[in-house]
Amino acid sequence: MTVRIRKIGLKKICFILAYTIYFVARYMEYTSVISNNGTETVINCIKIVTYCIFAGLILLRDKISIIKNGEYELFILIVMGITIYQIFWGRGNSIFVIILIGLAYYSVFKDGNIERFIQANLALNILMFTTVIILNIFNVLPNIKTSVFKAGNITFNRSSLGFIYPGQLQIACLTLVTLLIYLTRNKNSRLFKIVSFVLSTVIFAFSQTIMPYLMSLLAIIIIKNKKTPISRKHVLLHLATLCFAITVIIVVLKYFSISAVDGIDTLMNYRLSLSVTAIRKYGITMLGTPFHNINEGGLTGEYLYLDSEYMYMLISNGIIYSVFALIILKILNAYMLRTYNFATYSVLIVWYINGIVNSGIFNILFNPFIICILPAIKNYFIKIKDIEVGNGQSGNYPC
Repeated sequence: MTVRIRKIGLKKICFILAYTIYFVARYMEYTSVISNNGTETVINCIKIVTYCIFAGLILLRDKISIIKNGEYELFILIVMGITIYQIFWGRGNSIFVIILIGLAYYSVFKDGNIERFIQANLALNILMFTTVIILNIFNVLPNIKTSVFKAGNITFNRSSLGFIYPGQLQIACLTLVTLLIYLTRNKNSRLFKIVSFVLSTVIFAFSQTIMPYLMSLLAIIIIKNKKTPISRKHVLLHLATLCFAITVIIVVLKYFSISAVDGIDTLMNYRLSLSVTAIRKYGITMLGTPFHNINEGGLTGEYLYLDSEYMYMLISNGIIYSVFALIILKILNAYMLRTYNFATYSVLIVWYINGIVNSGIFNILFNPFIICILPAIKNYFIKIKDIEVGNGQSGNYPC
């Protein structure tokens, strides 16, 4: 056993255990178990413990010698400080936590193999997805049913199958689809696309949440091995900013009661109206507001939930954070377009478009590709340094 541990590496084992515990704890936040008294507090404590382990793995890198190469290491320290602040500030689900986990991962796994990380995340997602549904079947996790509608003589209930609400069930399915299609892109992709389509459709029959289902269909269509179209690289580079701008524009139009967006609001299940309500109640500030999603419609009648990643980021975290996040995403896009083929970047396309109506871009459980912001940032700093010294190297690193 001792020989096996030495062969794998103690730091690698610590990261694998910490990440698995973090993954399970975060995943349970999206299930109906979170409605139990005290469960959320326990989960938050578990997450903080894993954050400490990740920070420890970073500090132990290269025999506790972090500051030795300049800008990138200074950036690491700044982000770690902000991460700790974010955790205790109550907005830990952010880009800073992703950077913390990414720093730990690339400190432990020097090769930074993204395929291995994606495979591990797919395995964990399959395990947790099936576990939640099995626990729901045996009534361990309640099946939360929301709205009911009729088609003729047939009555339909929107079911969550153990997740916190039906939409989350469909988003969890979207994650399975994107990862499965990506990892099987070099194999019999048609078979796996059919399997993904059937799975998404079956889950949709329970959740009846249209937007994540459409995102699953988009993933099945666009995730494929091919070269990135040169003519579209400029649009792809700024796609996250473009989706953010579209979201803000249609919300502003709704804010000023422009009737032209009423149809869009209905199609988006009144997400625009909820965003307007949140803005009028909390406002938009430079550093963010104390806004948190409230989803207790079935208990207290109180409901104010911002599904859109962009609107939640803007209202809760503020303008400065939003600009910072968009800059980081642009750096990530440039790195992806330069380093990988379209298959890898197309996963991000799905999540960027999905961010208009749902969350998931900065959630490493559902979008593990976001961990590539670490080599993207490092590549960016090294590229700048190479330009300054006249080296001209691109500085590409494995992700």
